[in-house]
Amino acid sequence: MSTPQSGASDPQQPHQHQPGAQQPGQQPGTQQPGYHQYGYPQHQPGPQYPQAGAAPAGPYGHPGAGYPAGMRPTNTFAIISLVSSFFIAVVGIVFGHLARKQIRETGEAGDGLAIAGLIIGYVHLGFWIVFGLMFLIPLFMMPFFMTLAVG
Repeated sequence: MSTPQSGASDPQQPHQHQPGAQQPGQQPGTQQPGYHQYGYPQHQPGPQYPQAGAAPAGPYGHPGAGYPAGMRPTNTFAIISLVSSFFIAVVGIVFGHLARKQIRETGEAGDGLAIAGLIIGYVHLGFWIVFGLMFLIPLFMMPFFMTLAVG
């Protein structure tokens, strides 16, 4: 039988790393970089991030103010128009028209939201008008049909 060559591992004796053991090619008395003397990894500091809610610093070190360049604030009435048009159609329609007027005057963002609020509001209102007519017409016609049935 042949003996294992140098550098090959013996299957009878698996290689086990001893904490703090000398690694091949390592100078005596030195530690492996990034490890304590007992073989446990040292804590490496991670990347530093700004605190939550902190504004990014501007070019002169003062916090940035307002919106980033090229970004306009969204008109509040446009948001109210879109949300309320699902629940109370008339409120969505009124706020949609007010929002479109303000957006034309101030140049704020949100024209699409205002238009969507108007469309949904008018469709919602139309639905209730049709539903109301389908309910009210038979209700008002009932006395007429009752007189025909009796007479």
